[in-house]
Amino acid sequence: MPKRQIDPKVQPFGSDALKLTEKRLNRFFTREYQEQLENPEKISEKLIQIASHGPMWETTSHLMAQHYDASEAFFRSFLDSEYLAYSMAFYSENGATAATIEISLEEAQRNKFKTICKRAGLQGDEQILNIGCGFGSFERYLIENYPQLQITSITASTTQSSYINNARNDPAHPLSSKRFKLITGDFADLTEETLGQGHRIKISLKTPP
Repeated sequence: MPKRQIDPKVQPFGSDALKLTEKRLNRFFTREYQEQLENPEKISEKLIQIASHGPMWETTSHLMAQHYDASEAFFRSFLDSEYLAYSMAFYSENGATAATIEISLEEAQRNKFKTICKRAGLQGDEQILNIGCGFGSFERYLIENYPQLQITSITASTTQSSYINNARNDPAHPLSSKRFKLITGDFADLTEETLGQGHRIKISLKTPP
C-alpha cells in the first residue's frame, strides 16, 4: 500500500495547537458577527438573502455543469467503491500513524462517518437535513448504523440524483430505506412544504472524552 502524504500543518483533533486555533477563530468570528449574535432574529433574514442573491445562487448551475454532473465513471475513477464519498477520509488522529496504517479507503471513509457522528453527538432519533449530499454516502452510513434516524437530503446534481434513485430502486441497497427522502434541486429554491411540515434539524457539537 503506498505511503500517504500528510500535511504537517494539519493539527490533530484535541491537540493544544488545534484548541488554540479554534479559540482564535472563535474570537475572530465573534467580533465579525457580533451584531447577528446580539440580534439572533436577524440571522434567518440574512441567510435568506445570501441564499437567494449571493454567490451560491449565482454559481450552483455553473458548478453542476463544470464538475458535479460529470459521468459516474469519472467519479468512480478516484472515489472509494463502497460509498463514493467526497472530500476526505479518516485514517488516524496521529499524523505518523495515518501515513502508514494499512486500512482501505472504504474503511477510512467509515471511520470518517463514525467520527462525524460521535463529535456531532448524534443520539439516533434525530431528523437530519443534508444539503449537498453527493452520492448519498453519509446517508448510507446513517441508515446502516442508526435505525431510527429520518434523513432528508438535497443535491442539485443530476448525476448524483440518478445514482441515488437507481440505488433506491434496489430493495437490497440501504438507500432504498423509507427513512430517506431525496430532493433534487437548488436548496435556495426550496420551501418548507418541500422539506416537509415541521422538519426539525438538531445540531449538537460535542468534544468526545
